[in-house]
Amino acid sequence: MKFLQKLSPLAWWLLRTSILLFVVMRYIQSLKGLNISSFMFYISLLFVVSSLMIFVGGFYKKGVLARVGGLILCLISGYQGFINIHAGLDYNLSMFALLASIGLVFLTRKDNV
Repeated sequence: MKFLQKLSPLAWWLLRTSILLFVVMRYIQSLKGLNISSFMFYISLLFVVSSLMIFVGGFYKKGVLARVGGLILCLISGYQGFINIHAGLDYNLSMFALLASIGLVFLTRKDNV
């Protein structure tokens, strides 16, 4: 089991990279149009900025940037989940719940690995 604990930093970096990749792939179409009058443009921008903050925050010792990114990711995912709850339990709601929980994990972590 000691060997598996040594893989923890790799797992955290894989999670950071996966969040960034997922969010960019999911919201890149909304950002490509550069339609600044659209509300979805700003939601997409917040998702990408928060995931980028989580990724870049991993390079800093204190991890404040990752915590702020986690807070933004948690809040914006919670908002999107609340807006889309009328559709019932579906893929979109589960995706927003997962992103909100990941944001909460980064927000509440003591150490920055």
